[in-house]
Amino acid sequence: MDMSHHIEDILSHWQSEPTDDWVLAVITRVQGSSYRKPGAMMLFHP
Repeated sequence: MDMSHHIEDILSHWQSEPTDDWVLAVITRVQGSSYRKPGAMMLFHP
């Protein structure tokens, strides 16, 4: 999956419930070994 499809998927989830509270987390830097790389995103919906 390329990054453009990933962003479209995140935005489609957000647009399905735009009045709810959402948190978008983006990894900007890692130190040492890490499963996720800088630029990885996750959308949280409490």
